[in-house]
Amino acid sequence: MSQLYYKDNFISLYTRSDHSMPEIQTGSVDVIISDPPYGISYVSHTRVATPLFSSMGSDNTLAWIPEFLTEAYRVLKSPGAMALFTRWDVYSDWEKYIEEAKFMVKQVWHWDKGDAGSTGDLDATLSPCIEWIIYATKGRYKMFSKRRSDIFRYSKTPPGQRWHPIQKPEALLQEIIGTLCEGFKDPIVGDPYSGSGSTLMGAKKLGIRSFGYELPPDNKQQYAEQMKQKFSQSVMLL
Repeated sequence: MSQLYYKDNFISLYTRSDHSMPEIQTGSVDVIISDPPYGISYVSHTRVATPLFSSMGSDNTLAWIPEFLTEAYRVLKSPGAMALFTRWDVYSDWEKYIEEAKFMVKQVWHWDKGDAGSTGDLDATLSPCIEWIIYATKGRYKMFSKRRSDIFRYSKTPPGQRWHPIQKPEALLQEIIGTLCEGFKDPIVGDPYSGSGSTLMGAKKLGIRSFGYELPPDNKQQYAEQMKQKFSQSVMLL
């Protein structure tokens, strides 16, 4: 079950309780860019006392991935592109599922975020400063932007500006969107796991229409409501 939660001239945000995208027409989306749950049972070591940052919902399994990828393949045009954030330790699982869904894994890009902070096994591993981005395509997707390296260097969102446990900087998403969408007429970008809304805001700042999905607000998480307020403020500032 899904419903429209927010809409303006560039952004459509839906809430849902599963991994489907019933509002999105088959073969209507140019690019999917998302930061889905990694399947690592994420727990923050720095903000455990704050419920918002204590853990990630639906992050203790990857069993839902086939349903998501089936929907992603359906809504994407051919050719179409998909960029998904992940981690090295679950990459092999993601690669298998992506290829089973008939996508072609083209590359792994890297986000160099500098100081990684308090993540992972703090007592037995080094501090991880790189996150992986799986770049996969449906058909042969050609990029018309200037060829750049596969490393995106952006600092993490400062703690005082972060209200989602794995919030990505808008500037990072804006560059990824620009890289994939440059040269296309009226492209549509989708983010099935919108989280903090960085993909949707990044697209809006480029004048690109986008849609996203998130869980309905409840007593544990208010991400959809936070995004709604953020997007509403952006409309007033325009």
